[in-house]
Amino acid sequence: MSATQPPPKRTDLLKTPVGDVSPDRLELAAYTTELPAGYEIQRHRHTYSTVGYVLEGKFRLEVGESGEKVFECGPGDVFTEPAGETVSGKALEATKLYIVLARQPGKPEAVLE
Repeated sequence: MSATQPPPKRTDLLKTPVGDVSPDRLELAAYTTELPAGYEIQRHRHTYSTVGYVLEGKFRLEVGESGEKVFECGPGDVFTEPAGETVSGKALEATKLYIVLARQPGKPEAVLE
């Protein structure tokens, strides 16, 4: 997300502790996000893998320091953002995504590059 773009609309659907099975005391989060056409998601990385599902629109995901791997996704497509990998994205048209990720409560979901 850049300083010149308005934030996307986000609707949180789930935020629950993973339980005693996690030594990192993780919580699982699920949400939808609505991106206007042309919206660019700044390069970032997650500590844990993230899974996305395209509900509407068309989305481009770039994975790697220089965006070496490029994936274009449409409705019904699933994508992953590997843990620790640098990723960025762009809504090629108005897009709605369903995102599921693990995170440590109280810590940022992602680190901007």
